[in-house]
Amino acid sequence: MKLVLTTWNLEWFGQLLKGHDRTIATEAKRVTSAAGKRLQALQKAQIAAENRLHGPDVLCTQEGPSTGPARLLQAFCDEELAGEYVPILRPDGDRYYIRGAQGIWFLVKRRRLDLLQPTLLPIPKWWEATERQSRFDPAQPGEHGA
Repeated sequence: MKLVLTTWNLEWFGQLLKGHDRTIATEAKRVTSAAGKRLQALQKAQIAAENRLHGPDVLCTQEGPSTGPARLLQAFCDEELAGEYVPILRPDGDRYYIRGAQGIWFLVKRRRLDLLQPTLLPIPKWWEATERQSRFDPAQPGEHGA
């Protein structure tokens, strides 16, 4: 089976999805002008067109929305990508344990969901796998506290 994976850093994509300037979250302001809204609609359309051009089975996006507004990413998939892609989310009630205004997301082609059955690693396994690499000082615990 052939599987196409793509990764794409969509600079400040989360800000775009929220209708804000594509800059640092603490400095971003809501786009209110008609010209600004047209530009954001064009940017979303261009991102969708580029994704369709490459047509990956799995798209890993960087600088996507933080986990709070995951619904905005779902709306982008539904509207701009015509429901062809599904963001892979944690089950309802599971925390993401991340901070910041940018997230890493996996979007999977809807027609590949049954075959791939994608899930995110359980948090304890993620911590175990990343603890050592999260340390600034090898003698001190990393961000996960182990």
